[in-house]
Amino acid sequence: MKKFIRIGLWCLLITIGILVAALIAAYFAMRASLPQLDGETAAAGFKAPVTATRDKQGTVSITAKDSLDAMRALGFVHAQERFFEMDLARRS
Repeated sequence: MKKFIRIGLWCLLITIGILVAALIAAYFAMRASLPQLDGETAAAGFKAPVTATRDKQGTVSITAKDSLDAMRALGFVHAQERFFEMDLARRS
């Protein structure tokens, strides 16, 4: 009887470990599709440096020397934010 309890506890611990590992893997898989909020990103096609900043609510402000660079930066930011939604819809 004692042997069955020990085997049952080991099975329970292994099951919990697998569940925790699966939850951690799912967290990092979903986290990878979130937009980059900090740092710098190099993107081709810009004539001059462009700055995209966010306020406390997450609203983006784009500063560029010409309107074409501003539109490209807006498209880049929009694509980053839409990627999470599209990836989430694909996974579900």
